[in-house]
Amino acid sequence: MQPQVFSRVARSGSLRIAAPPDIAFPLFGPIEEQRWAAGWAPTMIYPATGAIERGAVFTVAHEDGEPSIWTIVELDPAAYRIAYVRVRPASHIARIDIACSGEGGATRADVAYTFTALSEQGNAYVDSFTEAHYAEWIRSWERAIDHLLRHGVQLSAI
Repeated sequence: MQPQVFSRVARSGSLRIAAPPDIAFPLFGPIEEQRWAAGWAPTMIYPATGAIERGAVFTVAHEDGEPSIWTIVELDPAAYRIAYVRVRPASHIARIDIACSGEGGATRADVAYTFTALSEQGNAYVDSFTEAHYAEWIRSWERAIDHLLRHGVQLSAI
């Protein structure tokens, strides 16, 4: 019997945010992300206050009914760095590393994902993250954050 083969892919990209890191970095926290990411609605498990801390756990609902489970595995606010592990048990696991740095009065946010499939469904999901798909996905983050900073509302709210 052949062992099942699961896909793994690593992707990275950068966003330019027209605000300094002390304003941009918090937007990558689970609660603040709601301000710019359409459909993002975390339910905090621990701590219930929603405090951003290493070991924080929350879930995010998805249209297919299976929530993803998230935990903050690294956090260094002084260095503007955060890392998450996200699990969709029937599909895949992902590690997300975000590092922000100042560029003049703006921020460069480097975002790296490593996806590993946990099932055939997960293989299809992971395999869909081509370089082109990932680049467009990260550009959509940049557009959404830029819109929030310019207009004070979520892009999908208009």
